Amino acid sequence: MSDFVAVEISYIVVSGPTSDMSEVMHVIFVVTIGALPRVLEIALSRDCELVHREIEEREIEETVVEYWRNRERQAQDDFLLIQ
Repeated sequence: MSDFVAVEISYIVVSGPTSDMSEVMHVIFVVTIGALPRVLEIALSRDCELVHREIEEREIEETVVEYWRNRERQAQDDFLLIQ
C-alpha cells in the first residue's frame, strides 16, 4: 500500500496591481514549505513501519519453516531408531 502526497501550486497572471496576489502566493509558498518536513516525516515513518512488518513476517516464516524441518528430521530419526 502506497500513500502519495501531492502539492499543487497555481500561478495566475492578472493585469493591474499584483501586490495582493504576490502576498497570497507568498503565504501559499510558506505554508507548503512549512508543511513539507511533516509530510516527509509521515511518509517515511509509514515506509519504516512497512519495512519492519516485512522483516518480522520474513523472520516468522523462517521460524515456521525451520520448525517443520526439525520435526521432519526428528520423525525420520525416530523411524530409523524403530527399525
